[in-house]
Amino acid sequence: MRVEKAHDTDLHCVGWNPHNVNFILTGISVDYSIRMFDRRNLKFGGVGSPVHVFEGHDAVVLCVQWSSDMSSVFGSSLEDNILNLWDIEKV
Repeated sequence: MRVEKAHDTDLHCVGWNPHNVNFILTGISVDYSIRMFDRRNLKFGGVGSPVHVFEGHDAVVLCVQWSSDMSSVFGSSLEDNILNLWDIEKV
């Protein structure tokens, strides 16, 4: 499985939801965003648009990790030592 052109620049991290194998998170350095893809929406060759873009970081996203307990929650860590928690059910 691959997602082509998830970001226009370097990709820093990827997280696959352990509760729902269709949801993939990607983190990028330049625009400080996290993008969530649904693999059911990907076209041939892995090209597709994110189902949501999470913004609001002020530093490089270093890591994304889905919660092992809650299927809609993930965390993202930043270069400035901040950890953000997100809930996709609230977007």
